[in-house]
Order: sequence, then C-alpha cells, then structure tokens
Amino acid sequence: MKKFLSSIWFLALVIAVLAIIFFPPVFDKYKADLEYVEHNYGEIFQVYFVDLNSDGVKEKIRSFEDGNGRLCLQYFSNSKIAPVDQLNFSNEYNKNVPDIYFGDIDKNGFTEIYGFKINGDSLFLNWFEPYPDINGKEHSKFITRVGLYDTNKINIGIAGFYIIDLNRDGSEDIVFPVSSGYSLKPRNIFVFDIKNDTVYQSEYTGINQYDLNFTDLNGDSKFEIIADNSTSGNLKDSIGNLHTDNVAWLQVFNSDLTPFFSPIRFTKGMRNGVKNFVVGKEHKSILTFHFSESDSIKAKVYLINEFGKKTDSVYLPDLIPNESHRVFRLNENKFFVIEGKYLTRISADLKKLGTTILPIPEMASVNRITNLVGSKRQMVVTNFFREKLIILADGFKPIIELEFEKPIRSFTKWNNLGGGKFFVISGSSEYYYQIRRNNFYFLKYPGYLLIYILSVLFIWLLQAARMSQIREKLELQDQVRELQLKALKNQLDPHFMYNTFNTIASVIKQGRNDEAHNVFIQFSKMVRSNLENSTKIYTTLKDEMDFVHDYLSIQKFRFKDMFEYVIDMDKNVNTKLKIPKMLIQIHVENALKHGLRTIKNGGVLHLRILNERPNVKIEITDNGIGREKAKEGNTRGTGIGLKAIQQIIELNNQKGRHKITQKIIDLKEENGKAAGTKVILLISE
Repeated sequence: MKKFLSSIWFLALVIAVLAIIFFPPVFDKYKADLEYVEHNYGEIFQVYFVDLNSDGVKEKIRSFEDGNGRLCLQYFSNSKIAPVDQLNFSNEYNKNVPDIYFGDIDKNGFTEIYGFKINGDSLFLNWFEPYPDINGKEHSKFITRVGLYDTNKINIGIAGFYIIDLNRDGSEDIVFPVSSGYSLKPRNIFVFDIKNDTVYQSEYTGINQYDLNFTDLNGDSKFEIIADNSTSGNLKDSIGNLHTDNVAWLQVFNSDLTPFFSPIRFTKGMRNGVKNFVVGKEHKSILTFHFSESDSIKAKVYLINEFGKKTDSVYLPDLIPNESHRVFRLNENKFFVIEGKYLTRISADLKKLGTTILPIPEMASVNRITNLVGSKRQMVVTNFFREKLIILADGFKPIIELEFEKPIRSFTKWNNLGGGKFFVISGSSEYYYQIRRNNFYFLKYPGYLLIYILSVLFIWLLQAARMSQIREKLELQDQVRELQLKALKNQLDPHFMYNTFNTIASVIKQGRNDEAHNVFIQFSKMVRSNLENSTKIYTTLKDEMDFVHDYLSIQKFRFKDMFEYVIDMDKNVNTKLKIPKMLIQIHVENALKHGLRTIKNGGVLHLRILNERPNVKIEITDNGIGREKAKEGNTRGTGIGLKAIQQIIELNNQKGRHKITQKIIDLKEENGKAAGTKVILLISE
C-alpha cells in the first residue's frame, strides 16, 4: 500500500482531481453568454416582454416614473435602443401600485396595457391599447376607496392580476385581489366585468388574499376561486371583521365572489399563511400547505375536499418554522417545499418522498422553477444579498453561476428571439443572457484524461528533476570526500611529521625533557584531531583555530628565531561558525613554507579574526618573499595547494552553506619590492 501511495500514478491522480476541482468551468454542460447590457437612469423601473400586435415577436416594455412623477412606459420592437413610442398614464406614479399588466380582453389581436392609479383615497384601473392606433385613448375605471393612515398615507398592493371568463358568458373579466397593510382596507377580491362595465367584490373579512386558483371543484361548469393568504396582524380587534387577521384561513369563493364554503381556520400563530393547489381530476381536492414562524406550530399539509372538510394531513417536521417557505408544483402529483437549502418532496396523496440538500449558499432564496433550456425545468436561486444568481438543473446541480455588483431586482425569461434567453435587472442595469450548450462539454472526460496524463508527465518530470538533483548532490559529495581525503593525506605531511619527531628526539637528547613533553602533547593533539575528524567535511572556527595554534607553536619550536606569529581574535566572534576543514591552516602553512622559510630571521605571520557583521573576516598576513619569488625558488608545496582550497570554497557555496569569498593580495614596498602576502577570507554568518 505504501508503495502504491507513493507511486507516480496515485500522486498524479491526486493532482488531477485537485486540478479538475479548481479548474475553470470549461467543460460545463451549459454556459451563459452576456448578449448586451443596458443602463437606465435611476432604479425605479420594470421590464416586460409581451407580443403587443400578434406578430409572433415580443416587444420590450419598460415602465418607469418620468420627470413629472407619472407612471410611463416605453415599448420597443427589435431595436434595443430607440422605443417605438412612450405612453404616459394620467395618474402619478405610486410605489404601492408600480406594476403594469397585459391582456387581449377584446380579442382583436392587439394587447392592452393595464396599470393602477391612486387619486386621493380612490383606486382606479387605467389601460391603453397601443396597437393598431399608437395614439390610442387612455381608459379608466374606478375600483374602490382605500383606507388612509397617519392622515393621508396609503399602504396597499395588487396581489395578482388575472384575465378569465369568470362567469362563462363568453367575454373576459379582470380579477385581482387588493391587499393592505396599515391602510386596513381594502382586503377584497375584485372583478371587473368589462362586458357590463361593472365592478363587484368579495365581502370584506379582514384577510389579505393573493395567488388565486381558478377551478371547477364541484363539476357545475362554473369557476370557484381558491385564495392563498397570510396573516398581517395589524387589525386590533375583530369588530366589523368576519375573521381575525392573525390566523390563516382557507377561503374559497364562487364566481360571484360569495363563499363557496365556510372559511377554514388554521392554528393561530406569528406570521402564518396557507398556500393552495388543486389536485385530482374526477374528484378534485385542495392541497393546502400551512406554515408559521411560531416554534409551536409545525409545518403541515392538508387535503380538503369540495365540501371544506379536512380528509387527510401530514406534518413536515424537518422544516424550520418559517412563514416564507416556497412551494412549487413540479407536475400534477409532485410538489417541492423549499426552506433555505432544504428541499422536501411531497406527493399529491401526502406521501413524503424525501429531502434533498441543495448545493446553494446558506440563507439563499429559490425564486422560481422555470424552463429555460432543454426539456426539463431549472431552478433559479439568489443568495442572501441577492448579488449572486445560480441556476440548478440535472439533479439540482449548478449549471450557471453569475455575480453582479448590485442586488438583483428581478429575473425574467426572455423568449423574444428563441429559447434559453433571460435577463436580470441589477441596480439600474439590464443584463441580457443567452444560455447555450457548451461545445466543449463532450470533451469533458477526454479533457479529464488529458489532465491526468499531464499530471503523470508533471510528476515524472518532477521526479526526474529530483533524481538529477540527487545525482548532482552525490557527485558533489564524492568530490568533497575526494578533496577531504586529499586534505587528510596532506594535512600533516610526512616531512612535517618526520622533522617534528627529529626535533623532539634532539631536545630529549639534550636533556630538555619538559620542552619535549610539551611539543609532543601539542603534536599528539593535532594527530588525534586529524584522525577523529577524518570523515568530517566541516569543523567549527574554534577547532580550526586550535589546530592552527598547535601547528604554529610546533613550527615556532622547530625554527626558533626564523619567525614570530601573532593571533588576534575579536571577543564577539562566533566561534561556533561552521567552515570547511583546513580553510585557515592551509593558508598558514603556505605562508610559512613559501613566504617565511627562506628568510633567516625577522619573519612575522599575523593571523586576525574580525567580526564584521554580517561576515566574519579572516586575515593571514606574512612579510615573506612573496608569491612570485616563491615560484622562482620552486618551494615545495603542501600537496593540496590553493587550487584545492578554491575547489572546496566553490563546493561549499554550491551547497548553500555560509558563503565564502577568498582574496589574495601581493604586498609591495614603495619601491615595488615584494613585502609579503595577505589572504582575506570573508565568511557569511
């Protein structure tokens, strides 16, 4: 196993996997190409794509607040720059009702554009039909009065806009729920019967409705309306209200907006609401999801029949209490409940089909499930700060990830020129994208194989380079050992040893036993040091200086008055500094043999060890005959010589140890006569 884990194949596999993980998304199945960007003035605008003239091409409509404070819209054909025209609603722009809506109610092939306006305490519905007459008349219909708070403030919203033949009389009606916060009223569903030019509404119950479902529950060929709702909790009491607004209710209405059955009350709790779907074909039922932020209320799903009776229910204990759970219908019999990154699947017969953890950031929000590309639907997600958009597909895997500088305000499919198009509003800019299949997707696995092969090659090259370095290192070590053996062989040359023994014997013969004993002790120290360190390449500065001192002491004993020597060392010099063996001794020996030995007396050898941070400086100075005259006299060398010393220095520097530089200076008198030699060694600490 150890051999396998260190093999080139396994190491390359590890590198290839890491490379694939951090590799740019070259082989993704899809890519989103930015088609173009449009920048607007300000951030109060919306963009829509609608076919206004039934030519099969959707016009782009941008609604906004103009400089006069009116709700306006511009519509564009295929041109991305110049609008076809601008329509100005007569009412002032009101942030409570900023949206516009579309529908061909008169069925003449031309789409009308609808918008709500507030005038004082009155709500109106206004509309244009821009085609075929660009200068078409603005129509207006009074809907209802709205409640005011803090003297003249309004807090209402349009919670949906539906065009449907509600009473089956052959003409379309407009149905829309109006919700309110602090305004308290209206909280009703309204129907604008255009054929009879009348508006009627549901009874005021104090409950806000939204997201209406239109279905025939009892098979009488008439529509019933099922309304979602959530609690707002700002009605102080229930006087004058049929229901309290801190409890969620299931409300179903007939087509004339009378109750289809009595409202069903759910558990009271903080911010709770219901989301409804119609299931079944022959016998229809209502599938109701009830959520709450109260910890004491667990999420629950109910089946409710056409008579308003709960026939079955199931808890969803894995869901965190939250009123804002998103429920999406995948098909007739399957639903997704999404809370954060947790997706729970529920069947129409209340079977829990499992939970999936979505690969999305914490506190992200699933905005919608839509069909952007391919035959399957995709999930659109934004993160908590809404500056990142993620599209999931193929088993909830991210296929597109986009980041924006400012929060995302809206995401919309853009099918003007074909499928796979969408646009995002971020800040005051519109970003238009086209999703395309990546041509490199089919090279995914060959690409991964290539990455693995390149990883194998990379590891092989690294190992080859490593082996080359090891070989070079071994060669360097062999050279150093060879030089070291030469140094060992010549460090105590035979003539020196022979002459030393003769000198000791002569002194003993003269009866000077104490002197002989001292010299012999010094000589034995040198021999022992030489033998003990025979396998070492480096020594300390202190040991080298001890060796040199003993050597000079013996030579002084032999040659008496021929020379004097002086050793000076700064007190704060690092004596533990590692240096090559014989670095100083060879130069000292050369100074004696080649510089001082030929003069009878008065020779001086000065050895200085100086602390010159960041270096240690070594100076070996003699007042001998100089190098040139020594060559003429053919004085006997040490056997290793300056050439070997230079090789040792070069090898030392190659191995990255303390760098050493060497400089040899020929000393001259004023008349040019040789006055000795100075060797300077600089060793970095």
